[in-house]
Amino acid sequence: MSVFFANLLVNKMIINDVIDCGKREEYIYTLQLLIEKLIGIVLVYVFALSIGKIVETTLFFITYSTVRKYSGGFHCRTEAGCLIASIGFVIFSILIEAPLLLEHKIVTNIIYLFAVCFILIVGPINHPNMNWSKKEYKRSKKTSSRIVLLFSILLILSELIGLPIRTTIFIRIGMINAIALIVLAKITKQEVKQHEQ
Repeated sequence: MSVFFANLLVNKMIINDVIDCGKREEYIYTLQLLIEKLIGIVLVYVFALSIGKIVETTLFFITYSTVRKYSGGFHCRTEAGCLIASIGFVIFSILIEAPLLLEHKIVTNIIYLFAVCFILIVGPINHPNMNWSKKEYKRSKKTSSRIVLLFSILLILSELIGLPIRTTIFIRIGMINAIALIVLAKITKQEVKQHEQ
């Protein structure tokens, strides 16, 4: 579906001399990714609105997507699989994971600490879809480490000023889940090794 709309938009832009036809495939791919992300985000926010969890979903999304952008992780094989998995992942995180982790704050903090240490020590995963060069990988490792430390500092500050954990738990969950997808990618061997580049 997203390929169809991306093709349609790119063809219209070429006809109207908005873009160069020599880069047609690049524009189609970029628009396809954008459409897929927008569909996923809209569906997740419709769900969040229906259960009254907009703020929580936003905190989760900001943390999760920021960490995931620079750390990589597991990827589904198809567009439909990715969409279904992403929506299911958010629903699971908000309806099941958050209440469970709120009941076990010490366990939550231990898991969070493990996730932070994992990204600082192991670093991001170089997924074949990304196929980073050594320089790009080093930059992603440095950036993901900084992001993880920044969110950790924000969590410490939120504890000091007394923000309720029922709000900040979604920052922890975003981090934990982003790191969980790195671990899953490593387990399923979805990684470009340095010697394969």
